[in-house]
Amino acid sequence: MKLKNGNRVCIVGGGPAGSFAAMNLLRYAEEQHIMLEVLIFEIRKGADAGPAGCKGCAGILSSTLLKNLGTLGIDIPKHLVLDELKSYMLHIPNIGGDVIIVNQPDPERNIFSISRGGGPKVSPLGSASSFDDYLREQAVRRGANIIQSRVRNIEWEERPVVITNGDQYPADFLVLATGVNSHSVLSPFFRYKPPETVIMVQDEFIKPDNLPEDTVAAFFDEPGDIFFGTMVPKGKYINVSLFGKKWKSIRKDAINNFLATESVRSGQFFAEMPESLCGCMPRIVVKSASRYSGDRWVAVGDAAVSRLYKDGIGSAFLTSDSAMRSAVTHGISGNDFKKDYRKLCRSLSRDNFIGSMMFRVFSWTLEKPFIARSLSRCVHEENNLPPDRRVFTILIWGMLTGDYSYRFLLGRLFKLSGIVRFIKNLSVNPGNW
Repeated sequence: MKLKNGNRVCIVGGGPAGSFAAMNLLRYAEEQHIMLEVLIFEIRKGADAGPAGCKGCAGILSSTLLKNLGTLGIDIPKHLVLDELKSYMLHIPNIGGDVIIVNQPDPERNIFSISRGGGPKVSPLGSASSFDDYLREQAVRRGANIIQSRVRNIEWEERPVVITNGDQYPADFLVLATGVNSHSVLSPFFRYKPPETVIMVQDEFIKPDNLPEDTVAAFFDEPGDIFFGTMVPKGKYINVSLFGKKWKSIRKDAINNFLATESVRSGQFFAEMPESLCGCMPRIVVKSASRYSGDRWVAVGDAAVSRLYKDGIGSAFLTSDSAMRSAVTHGISGNDFKKDYRKLCRSLSRDNFIGSMMFRVFSWTLEKPFIARSLSRCVHEENNLPPDRRVFTILIWGMLTGDYSYRFLLGRLFKLSGIVRFIKNLSVNPGNW
């Protein structure tokens, strides 16, 4: 079952995963001299402010993603970059108000904050350029067409048929790139089983003066039902994202409770409770879909699998690239996707399992003042070391940013030089665990 000249490919969802799928598909098809009709179905406009334009994303681009974009000839324009992130301030409630400053371990691995949509719903200091709009424009330049219509459902009539409000589009190949924050449009015939998700809570505020433009503030275990929270600078605003401990339902008071904690107040970020400019409670993927491909269809991005807690846009690229390469190289049957694409999805799932274990250990260590102080001293000592010798800096930076695989970070955790450094600092000021 191969793609042929003149085949129609329908990509449902025009976020990063959908745009990456279109660009990668057209690139691989051109290499094989195959001419395709590529349609991207997306009702949203990136210029819209608030959740209507951004689909609830903190908006961080990892250095790995930036490198991968180079394969498509994309260099992120400066007007899309809101801040270049170079440091994390890790607030630990159990070590007397001290913070662990984690600087960018490798100056060649840049991380940017961007806006998926047009900025906060209430934008008193101006709007932002949409990253999603930019990607869709790039897909159109390469030959894709945008169908700005809401997809009602997708049926099977010897092949997928995309049904919108007033039209039907039979597809030779269907790419599902809808994420996990909209209702499923696939008919039961496809036997699609979406990923397991949890709730994340977000809001945006005017950036406080004492938060440096290149620094993210991160918080663990405060208040108690929050796993971790971040304050990400985005130009004139900041994004606050909270990840709960197995949150499954709405947490309306989560942001206010977080801003009232001792760690946030001791950092003196806000003299008083700031005005909410946006606010959303998106779902994020914690386990992959159990069925994400079949004959003439494949799911990519969040609809299939994503990096745990971090680098969702980077995962969208990886899954879209692998699925489209598999479609052009091997074919578009369910068995064809097992040859290549399933290997990537399983690799990401295994890496996420490692990540879930590491986050549990990381959270446990930060609850122990004795261990947390040792980690802080290790990171401070590494500031003058070359990047390849910064064990704990890379470990914490990778956990907070998603810029390294969890498998790679696990290897750093057992590096001999790091173990020696940790034990040495552990003995500086012995105390009770």
